[in-house]
Amino acid sequence: MKQKILFPLIALLLAPVAMKAQHLFPEDELSYLYRYSATELESADNLDSVFGYYEYGNNYYEYFEDSTQASLAVLKCRNLQVLELHDILSSEVLSHLDEFPMLQVLILDNVGLSTIPEEIYALKNLKHLEIRRMNELWFDPSRFDGSGIHKLVMANVTTRIMSDEGNPIALQLDLFPNLTELILGDEMSEVPASLYDLTQLTHLEIYSAGLSEISPAIGNLVNLEYLNLSSNEGLETLPDEMGNLVNLSELNLNGCAFSELPACLGNLTALTSLDVQYNPLVSIPEFAGNWVNLTHLYLSNTGISELPASLSNCVNLYTLYMYYCQLTEFPTAILGCTSLSDLDLSANAITSLPAGLSRLVGLQTLDLSNNPIRMIDPAALNLPNLYSLRMSGCPLYNIPMGIEGLTGLQYLDLSSDSIGSVNKNIYKLSNLRSLNLSMNQITEMPAGIPSLSLLFDLSLGENRLTALPKDLVKLTELLYLTVNDNQLKKLPKGLGKMPQLGTIDLRGNKNIALSKDLAKLQNLYEIRLRPDDLDEKGWEKLRGWVGPDKAVPYEY
Repeated sequence: MKQKILFPLIALLLAPVAMKAQHLFPEDELSYLYRYSATELESADNLDSVFGYYEYGNNYYEYFEDSTQASLAVLKCRNLQVLELHDILSSEVLSHLDEFPMLQVLILDNVGLSTIPEEIYALKNLKHLEIRRMNELWFDPSRFDGSGIHKLVMANVTTRIMSDEGNPIALQLDLFPNLTELILGDEMSEVPASLYDLTQLTHLEIYSAGLSEISPAIGNLVNLEYLNLSSNEGLETLPDEMGNLVNLSELNLNGCAFSELPACLGNLTALTSLDVQYNPLVSIPEFAGNWVNLTHLYLSNTGISELPASLSNCVNLYTLYMYYCQLTEFPTAILGCTSLSDLDLSANAITSLPAGLSRLVGLQTLDLSNNPIRMIDPAALNLPNLYSLRMSGCPLYNIPMGIEGLTGLQYLDLSSDSIGSVNKNIYKLSNLRSLNLSMNQITEMPAGIPSLSLLFDLSLGENRLTALPKDLVKLTELLYLTVNDNQLKKLPKGLGKMPQLGTIDLRGNKNIALSKDLAKLQNLYEIRLRPDDLDEKGWEKLRGWVGPDKAVPYEY
């Protein structure tokens, strides 16, 4: 009786697997479909349940030093629906593509083809075709059943498309009438006119194409949500019709030639992300205030010296990158952007921080490195949610007043400043995990450092220290201790009792007196010294205490 019940139960459990083996996965699930590697395929229990496969070779460039072909073992996976091949010769596998009638996704990246295999044209269920990094590729798109392909990628391919007579012709995108995603990453003299008829496109990328203009017909693509025109170094304007793209959410113009933002961008009120980095921009127009849905704004490596007051309308702004711009003052326009979480203003000419900075209550990461900041209003640092602060390369003589207001801070970088003394207020940062005070002029670290009980990384290298605080040994979570290029004569007594300490960088502390206490470090990985930091006898003792593999001489 038990046996009669058991067999139907097993059949019921296996039924979903059998069903999936005979049916196509929905298109929105294909990106998440598990891909087996060649190694995993060897140990797979049931090849009929292998629906995705990927393989990487060793040919990282277009010339093929490794003549190894992609594994033919994949041919046993009759229900394969996703196939990815990268940096490996693949002609043998591709000549058998007709054995994968359920294939929906085919990604061929640097696989040594010069012509599209005949078998690709027979893939009736193909929805996603991606071809990258081919020196020269001949194919005839008219032979595709292009109506089924929804995503087409042709990137870094010198494409030669043939007519029926075998002559090169322009890319005929009208043969793919149902495309929703198109990525073209090739040099082209002009955008194929047929592209502007693909009104169902939601995702379009034409990058590194050498474009100097965009046709007004782009205004036809009213369903676009993502547009990438980056690295078209001659592109300096956009047609007014771009303003028709009212559904556009993400726009990437990185690495173009815009000296000002076209007025049509003011109509794009659905924008959530705008990238105009590496353009010769000098300002942002007032219409930026129209971007009320904007969450990510990238303005780095431009000539922008100030931001418009209207930007305060962007109350949803989460990320703002403005490193290597021309700011001379903190951009107060962003103080109304109360959702701001990630702010990078490094490598500008900002000299002071206003008290209003504390209005950015959601700020989590702040990078002000390489600014000539001299004045910091103590109220500016009342940012309890900030967990990372970088002010490396600023001419600070002291730890900033008010730093104790950063109660949630975990990572603090004040390296390469001019700090001569350390205020004990820094020890009130009880959540700190990483503290970098290297390359300053510090002569003494005050007692009280065990208050930083979560600290795992302490960098005090290239200062003027002659001793470390005695209570440093109570930092029970410390993994990395960097004190290179100081004037230390010895290490604190009891260092060997630090349970987590793994790496100690002592380079440049010549003739430092080391003790057998180091042998007690249970998790020691290495002690770094320069060859002439110890004499021969000193090296012999150290190797005897910790082992030759952990006493490491560094030439630099």
